[in-house]
Amino acid sequence: MTVHTLHSFKKVDAPIKLGFLSPNNPCDRRSFSGTAFFAARALEAHPGLRLRILGPHRPPGKLDRLLRRRKPEVAIDQIDTRGLDAVVGLVASPLLDQLMAQHPTLPVLHVTDATPAFLRDAYGW
Repeated sequence: MTVHTLHSFKKVDAPIKLGFLSPNNPCDRRSFSGTAFFAARALEAHPGLRLRILGPHRPPGKLDRLLRRRKPEVAIDQIDTRGLDAVVGLVASPLLDQLMAQHPTLPVLHVTDATPAFLRDAYGW
């Protein structure tokens, strides 16, 4: 079995343009135990990638933290995927299901802790 990493591919002139899709705010290190935040930072640090956060996410302000505001809903029909080479969906099964219905040829990387049986039963995948 051959395992490829981003470093094992030949360097290309243009960076890979990835969208990052998550219901959890990747701009907030407190969101979802920091998982989305640190995953997005790791992708952004790679020199061969350009990452675009998809959805209404923004860094939290002081008032947001004090009031513990509810996270905004990610509306797939308002997400602009133009120019993206692929989308990484982090713990975003329902969002990816909607996105794939609207953009069936867009490559996605589905990162989840859900089991294949759950995905089959819940989404028919």
